Amino acid sequence: QFLNTGNVTITNCSFEKVIVSPYGGAVENANRSATVTGCKFSNVYNAYAIKDIYPATATITNNTFTNCSGAIYFEGDTPRSALTITGNTFDKIDQYAESGKENTRAIIQFSAACVLNDTTTLDVSNNSITGNTVITTASTQTGLPVVRQICNLGGITFTGWTPGEAFSIKMDGTNLTLPDMPGNSDYIFKGWASQADYKGPTDLTNVENFLPANGEVTLENGASAFYYAVWEKIEQESEQPDPPVRTGSLTIRKELAGGTAPGQTFTFRITRYKNGPISGDDFTDGVKYITLAPGGSATISGLTLGTRYTVEELPVPGYTSLTPAVSGTITPDNLTPSVTFVNLYTGLIIEPGEEEAPEIEEGTEETVPEEGETPEEGLEELPEEGEVPAEEEPVDVPKTGDAAPSIGLALVFGLCACAVVLKKARAK
Repeated sequence: QFLNTGNVTITNCSFEKVIVSPYGGAVENANRSATVTGCKFSNVYNAYAIKDIYPATATITNNTFTNCSGAIYFEGDTPRSALTITGNTFDKIDQYAESGKENTRAIIQFSAACVLNDTTTLDVSNNSITGNTVITTASTQTGLPVVRQICNLGGITFTGWTPGEAFSIKMDGTNLTLPDMPGNSDYIFKGWASQADYKGPTDLTNVENFLPANGEVTLENGASAFYYAVWEKIEQESEQPDPPVRTGSLTIRKELAGGTAPGQTFTFRITRYKNGPISGDDFTDGVKYITLAPGGSATISGLTLGTRYTVEELPVPGYTSLTPAVSGTITPDNLTPSVTFVNLYTGLIIEPGEEEAPEIEEGTEETVPEEGETPEEGLEELPEEGEVPAEEEPVDVPKTGDAAPSIGLALVFGLCACAVVLKKARAK
């Protein structure tokens, strides 16, 4: 037992069959603190390993308590300011006692004189309980009490206790108020079940009989009772994967009316924007350029709904655009728009190996008269077959055996026949 009047700090010590008491005697405890860290306590029979903790502030962390009848005992009427009981291991607590006294103490006891209220911070996080544990189902056995309560704990929350994990109080006294327990996104604290009503830390059977936080318990003098914390488990909706972002695309096609120069390509400027230019994916300040050959196409994908676009073709000498700039918006009804740009070739097309057609001077174009029309002036009408032109002199045909005049006459008649055929062909 420490009788000093100042703060008490015990670090990295081992105690077997020894009770440690940071009692300070008849002193002002409001400004005192007791700190016990990294220590080992074992085989404490029929008593608490640390008892008579009077200072207003106490820190008991990272200690091991093994086979002790009780672990931590707060005493005195000094209002508590901060109690930190974290990271400790409690193994086989409240068993090493005289017969019939098992599970009558607890891991933590608050004596009748203790004062805890809504200004007291109480942290009991990250502690481990093994060997002897709190019951988790209906039983005629009480199991281990986490807290032995002999004072009011209304207004206090056991901060840091894992919601849904079994927690019990052994109450000894009359007209005492119960503390509150934490909840989280998975559990809501529903109240305190008596031993008769308790079915488990998340079983809401008999919930109508549960006592609320700050609820008052009235017991006869000398009587005791167990109360167990019960939570309601919140059914979580199964997480659904985020729906894929719906996107569209824009296809640009290039067509020509007429021919084209070999190797000719055409450049398009594409602008996309929503609440301003949309860059990325080869777009700079919302602008991208593409080049297409005649008959080619390109598709811009990944356009989210609401994306606006403008496509315009840059001019090319020798080609007249038949398609003005096109603008639109990606919507559910216009998810994959396609635009086609058509040009008319206005330049001279000369196929390889083909000669250029000669120019015909104006007024010199030869015309062929329709059938039945009078030939134009200057064109001589050919005589009908077998007819001798009136203005021509008859050809003397020698009556001798001279072959030369006969050959010349045959040649003349042959030429006349060809002329007749040519005339008819022109008439057709």
